Amino acid sequence: MAKRLVSDVPLGAFLSGGIDSSLVAALMRKRGPAKTFTIGFDEKGYDEAAHAKAIATHLGTEHTELYVSPAHALAVVPKLADMYDEPFADSSQIPTFLVSEMTRKHVSVALSGDGGDELFAGYNRYVWAERLWGTLSRVPRPLRALAATLAANAPAGLADAVACLLPERH
Repeated sequence: MAKRLVSDVPLGAFLSGGIDSSLVAALMRKRGPAKTFTIGFDEKGYDEAAHAKAIATHLGTEHTELYVSPAHALAVVPKLADMYDEPFADSSQIPTFLVSEMTRKHVSVALSGDGGDELFAGYNRYVWAERLWGTLSRVPRPLRALAATLAANAPAGLADAVACLLPERH
């Protein structure tokens, strides 16, 4: 972490209040003054700003927040193709742009906790994958190989067509 804090330009950190970004901010703060940045939303299900503010207060960082309106978020959509230059299916692409845009007004470089969930298997999909593997590992290897070959060579759209035949799950 220390080498990430060597900079000739102002440095800060994105802070969501989650474990990963909080750890980055804490390690940064341990070495000296730190600036943290977060965005919030009026929709409670998407808003992490209160958690971020609590962490920033606890750590004693210079904290900056931006509350984003739906109109502000929607205004980013036309810019996405130019920003990413390829299909990019990440639900955080708009919030990441907005927090980056705000942060750039204060610092030149910002660290984030991105990658921590992937490294430490923090998403539910990893739990489900482990459970699925526990079940599939009991299937004989030749049958698994055959199923993989069939899936890899299936025509595009077959999964969607099959899904349409299955009863809806709620």
